[in-house]
Amino acid sequence: MEGEADQLYREERPLYDEDTLQRDALYERAETLSSALCKIGDDLKGAIADVNDCAANSLPPEGTPMGSIIRILNNQLAALSQVDSRCAELSHELDHFNVNNGYGSTPGIGR
Repeated sequence: MEGEADQLYREERPLYDEDTLQRDALYERAETLSSALCKIGDDLKGAIADVNDCAANSLPPEGTPMGSIIRILNNQLAALSQVDSRCAELSHELDHFNVNNGYGSTPGIGR
């Protein structure tokens, strides 16, 4: 089926106008770029997995006091990052609410 479509495309290609040819060339470049980006994404996933494995292996074992401390601190850092992210979202929503309802853009100060 795909071979028939390619053959039909090659037969009709001389009949296309310049705009159609440019559009087809652009689509081909986009497909090539998309494939390259997918390959780069897969390569990055592999590299990240390797780095994570190396980092996990460099940590002290979980049973040691130092390993436990490091894991607790990492969990605390992750929790604080989530809190910070949510605070930023809420601040943005509050600013948006204030602007839409005629309040000043400074939180806590109305008109």
